[in-house]
Amino acid sequence: MNVNDYSLDNPLFFTSKNEMYDFSKRFSLPLPDGWYESENEEWINLYPLTSMIQRQGWKVHVSAEYKTANEILDIVSTLCFSQNVVFKHLSTMKVFRNRNGKLMDRGFSGKFITCYPDEDKLEEFLNLMEKHLDGFNGPYILSDRRWKKAPIYLRYGVFRETVLGELEAGIGELTIAGKQVTDERLPKFIVPEGIEIPRFIKEWINSSDDVVQENMPFTIKAAIRYSNSGGIYKAILKKSGFKTILKEARPYTGIDNEGTYSSERLVTEKKALERLQTVKGIPECLWQGKVWEHTYIAVEHIEGIPLNRWVTNNFPIYENQEKNYLKRALRVIKQLVLLVNNVHNLGVYHQDIHLGNIIIDEQDNIHLIDWEQSVFTNSTEVYHQIAAQGFRAWGENKPEQIDWYGVSQTAHYLFMPLIVQSDLVYGYGQQTREAGIILFKHLEYSYEDIKKYLSELDFIYQKTKQVKVISKNKLLRPFLVDKELSKDISLISLGKQLIAGVIPVVKNWRNLNRSFPVHYYGLSENEGVAYSDLGIIWAYSKLLNAIGEEETSAFNHSKRKAMQEAILFIKFGKSKKNGLFDGKAGTLWLLSELGMEEESAEVFNQEFETMMDHTTSNKLYDGISGILLVGLYFLSRNLVSDKLKQNLILNLEKFAKSYKANPSAHIPIGAGKKESNDPYDQESGLLYGHAGLGWFFAEAAKLTKNKLYRDCLELAIESELVGYVPDKINSIQYSQGGRLLPYFSMGSAGLGVLLANNSDIIPKKYLNRLNNIYNALNANFCIFPGLFTGYSGLKFGEFIINKELKIFSKDDILKSYANGLRKYLIRFGNGVCLAGDSGERITMDIASGFGGTALGISSILDDVIYILPQIQVERR
Repeated sequence: MNVNDYSLDNPLFFTSKNEMYDFSKRFSLPLPDGWYESENEEWINLYPLTSMIQRQGWKVHVSAEYKTANEILDIVSTLCFSQNVVFKHLSTMKVFRNRNGKLMDRGFSGKFITCYPDEDKLEEFLNLMEKHLDGFNGPYILSDRRWKKAPIYLRYGVFRETVLGELEAGIGELTIAGKQVTDERLPKFIVPEGIEIPRFIKEWINSSDDVVQENMPFTIKAAIRYSNSGGIYKAILKKSGFKTILKEARPYTGIDNEGTYSSERLVTEKKALERLQTVKGIPECLWQGKVWEHTYIAVEHIEGIPLNRWVTNNFPIYENQEKNYLKRALRVIKQLVLLVNNVHNLGVYHQDIHLGNIIIDEQDNIHLIDWEQSVFTNSTEVYHQIAAQGFRAWGENKPEQIDWYGVSQTAHYLFMPLIVQSDLVYGYGQQTREAGIILFKHLEYSYEDIKKYLSELDFIYQKTKQVKVISKNKLLRPFLVDKELSKDISLISLGKQLIAGVIPVVKNWRNLNRSFPVHYYGLSENEGVAYSDLGIIWAYSKLLNAIGEEETSAFNHSKRKAMQEAILFIKFGKSKKNGLFDGKAGTLWLLSELGMEEESAEVFNQEFETMMDHTTSNKLYDGISGILLVGLYFLSRNLVSDKLKQNLILNLEKFAKSYKANPSAHIPIGAGKKESNDPYDQESGLLYGHAGLGWFFAEAAKLTKNKLYRDCLELAIESELVGYVPDKINSIQYSQGGRLLPYFSMGSAGLGVLLANNSDIIPKKYLNRLNNIYNALNANFCIFPGLFTGYSGLKFGEFIINKELKIFSKDDILKSYANGLRKYLIRFGNGVCLAGDSGERITMDIASGFGGTALGISSILDDVIYILPQIQVERR
């Protein structure tokens, strides 16, 4: 799910944007006779009842700045009504701000009104629009080209769906010369090849208003990043030859809650840098100006890396590292305190202090960058408008207090890098403080070093404002307080507290579409194992059993109801996906695990061919191997028909032979290029990579005794290992972009589980890698608590691998898991809950939140791997 598809309006849970009511001002027009209006959450469509628009053609887009949006809408609507031109406009001011915001996809941004004139009236319509809109302003629409001077833009594209009698094409497809062509919405103007172009449009296309590169006062060497507001580049100033960081602002974009545009913020940054030019640790402003319509500022290039990367490189994640980290971290924080004091003395307040805006060099000297949010008065209390995750000051604060909150959070992060939850739980920084004390004592850092750092933490904390929370977040409290430090907590006790936390979570969830809150990746997916309500119920049931508690009658009723709804959902053809973790196959496996064996097997028999025919992925998570694995599960329990048994065996052999011939055609081999936790971006590990296929082949080998599957198992392990690299602690982890991944779902932990669980059929040369894998899991720290990409997955992997290596006792791992999990816990009512991956909101799904942690605890207590289907045979 894209960042623009979910909402943070609910303070406790992720929600879909269409579930949150928009209270901002609506754009609304009087409706002439003979016209009709329809709307969705983003657009209001207006069209005459007696005519139909072309299937495709030249769309006319109009942009606007927010101050004149209503006036522009009145003008354009009057022209469209009089010319009988179908049009649509954005529905509310909130949607308008989002469309012009920094995070909007550049291929869609800027569009306020879309008009659909017939081609025979296009030129007349454009000239009328130009006449009436001349003098107005709006952002440049990057997917289009501007008509003349007014904020009017054109691109060729689809107007509507096909109707009976027309050549069938999808809503995202153009029909050109009888063929379907994708209607590309890219941040650049494209004329589809093969369309007939009117003469006046050809003349317009051939005219040029492009910027001549030679006239630019700078040479761009590389793009650092792009946003809807403009880019940030590495560049050279031509006149001086200085290396610079060049920041670009597109006009009328990047609008914030105060109505300030990105170009205005660049002016603010220049003012701040010029006022602070005598302060050590502040970059110099080298040039500012306009090229074409864009505003630029060139800032001194600072050698170094962002502070968050420095923490990643130096924080004592593993044992036996040098014990100089706290001394270095303290020096960094003292520099930041001095710098902020000096800045405040000159009447400048940064307002966006976080680790990404602090650059640190090889000598541990720091610079504070990115001053576009700065203010120059400290007289009134304000809400913190723009903030990185974990750095938003609570309540109303004076600007200096907002800055000190950023310094405080930075200092807490360097002590224990778990502060994202600070936006969810007031006072969470104090929890990370206590967790840091536990860690550094365990690592045998000197009492003096710990004491000095804590003294600085407390000094900075006193400069922040203490607030009274009145939002829903007041229900949440930090878990780890002083009284918890003197005693260990058992995994059973922790499991009971997690169970107790479910009631307040569900009571405050109150959602008609889902029974439980999940991570935003799963908001639209209520099937399969990863994010479904059924998966959460299953995990809850497993945890109850593992800690020795009985199911209540209320839970039993909810479970039966959920099971019945899930089976009917499939029977009535409503299921959208087929995979193990995101679709039909996973739902049927869960139903069988919950006691509905025969009925779920019967439906699997009926649906198998359809699932196979409509699945293109090969991954365990969402692909053919996951479906076949569920088939093996039912086959081993004698729950498939003779026909399906034959069909299943044929498909197994076909898949295995195809894989053996060309494994890279099934899943790419090697290191990953894109850094992402989105499940559909992954190509590695037990759930998404060759290790997952290895699990499937291992189960097939055990059931059939066919050597083909053992050969494929070895090939899968070999293929998976290609993407793994060694590090300085003699571990191996999957390499993805610029990071190494030890995680259960896509890294070392999952691969280790595959090897250890199948050690009786895996060659020794692969089992010899278990020590290297184990080293990757035996960490002091992980950002998130969950099973797929968090701490629970690491501890579960450690437990399974340890059964083979016999390094620690089971009790040692139980104790380590329970005590390590404490730092993530959030008090809610009489129990505890978890903020899943991203740390921003409470989640209960198996992938990121309660469900996965519950399965991790249950699996270790019961000594069973619950998360994946296994054939029913005697296991060693």
